[in-house]
Amino acid sequence: MGGRDSEVGLTDLGEAVAGLVSVVSRGTAEMVASQNLAPMEFSIFRSFMAQDEWTITDIAIAIGVSPSRVSRVVSKLVALGMLRRRRLRSDRRVVRLTLTAQGRQLADEMRERTQTYDAQLYRGISDAERACFVSATAKIVANFAAIEENS
Repeated sequence: MGGRDSEVGLTDLGEAVAGLVSVVSRGTAEMVASQNLAPMEFSIFRSFMAQDEWTITDIAIAIGVSPSRVSRVVSKLVALGMLRRRRLRSDRRVVRLTLTAQGRQLADEMRERTQTYDAQLYRGISDAERACFVSATAKIVANFAAIEENS
């Protein structure tokens, strides 16, 4: 960010977001590499940190990529024994994905590493400041959605 003081110089939203994306991306890239995962595999595993069962379409929406791309990566993770596919008895077209024991172990390790990294990034930031950041971010995302809707 050009060496400017971090508390004074961040008035430009684009610059602030670019700096934040940079530090989070670099830390995430290190975690991905340490687990021998491709970035998309890492994103899929992160999804399982939030909930235990997904469909390919749900993961694609959550991480913002096409279902066909997710499907290819899921097939690889199934072949590696990290994910399990299960069809619903009530509707055989619906395929649910869950972590295997091996996949759960990796997801738990990733969760621990992610929490440690996040804690390091949040150092010196109060709970009130974090809540304000999350609230402001949600409002910016909502404003963007409104702009897109009105375009």
